[in-house]
Order: sequence, then structure tokens, then C-alpha cells
Amino acid sequence: MLPRIIPILSISILLSIKTFCQTDSVATLIRDIHYDIDTENYFSEYKNARLIANYYCSKGLTDNDRYSYEVVVIDSVLMCGFDSPETESMNYISYQRKQLLTSSQKNALRNVLDNAGLKQLRLGIPRPDIAAHTKEVIIVNYGKLKLQGGMVNYNLQEDFSQEQKSTEAAKERRQTSSIGGNYDALINVLTGFFTDLDKLKREAMKAK
Repeated sequence: MLPRIIPILSISILLSIKTFCQTDSVATLIRDIHYDIDTENYFSEYKNARLIANYYCSKGLTDNDRYSYEVVVIDSVLMCGFDSPETESMNYISYQRKQLLTSSQKNALRNVLDNAGLKQLRLGIPRPDIAAHTKEVIIVNYGKLKLQGGMVNYNLQEDFSQEQKSTEAAKERRQTSSIGGNYDALINVLTGFFTDLDKLKREAMKAK
């Protein structure tokens, strides 16, 4: 069994549910969001590591009805995890995998870290004041680059097109992000290493 490496999963935050309108969801989100400054070093046992990159995502409509996944790279070691509960809409999944990165994968990760222009815009990891949300966390320790932050967006249930929802989510992610630069390039590289991710997302959701 792979030792539990998923550090952010240990952070449990109770979120209250409130109603809001599509037209001012970004304004509502900005007003109600808080940024938690976490001083704990989740990778203290890897103090000699030259590269640490961590991406965590939690998505759902309630505190209990949500799945989460994480990708962690420590030098050449890749660790992936996925968890979803048994609910009316989700199947129980507890998945962990550990493997070595290939040379091309290591080069791809270093390349994006060198060229994405990542920087800390403000201290803290965003904590939204609503349960229906997607929360993303990024931690990087690579040379002079030290980051701990993320972004959030609401998971809208209104009857809007997928394009409208995607546009609104992208706007909210930009407005709430405590990290600047092309963080999506880093996310895409890390999640690209998690080859079972799309399959696990599909398996987590029960057929309607």
C-alpha cells in the first residue's frame, strides 16, 4: 500500500451553503473568499529534494458529495491519488499509484516550471464560503521558485450552456488565484502524468 502522501486531503474545512445569482457570482466569490496561510511544511521529510510539484483538486456540490485527486512529483517519483465517497450520486473509490517519471516527463515538467512565469500574487490558499465549488491547490519547490496557493470557482447548477459555465469558471479561477503566470500549463503537465484520471472521474459518477 502506498503511504499516504496526499497532504492537502488532511485539511478539512466546513463550508456553509448560500444562494447566489449567475450575474454577480464573481463579485460574490471575491467578497466571501478567504485565503488560509498554511505554515506547515507537508514535504519536510523531503528537504533534500530538488523538485517538488503538487497539484490537488476537489470538486463537488456539497461537503460530502465531492471527489478529489492529487498529483505529486518529488524529483523523479510520481504519486497519484483519487478519492470519492459512496453517495447517491458517487461511487466509492480510493486509488493510489506510485511510479518513476520518464526522462521526457521530467524534462517536460522542468520546462514548464522554467518558462511558465509562475509567481506568488498573494499569500494563502483560497477557501470559498460555499459548498458547491471546485478548489485547486498548487505547491511548488524548485530552485528559487517557492509557491503555495491556488484558485476556486463555483460549480453552477443553473440551466446554462456548458460554454457559459466554462467561461464563468475560467473568470472565477483568474479572479481568485493567488498564483500568477501560466499555472494551467503546469496543471496540464501534472494531470497528464495521471493517465487513469479521466477513467476514475467517470467511474466516480453514478449513472443517472
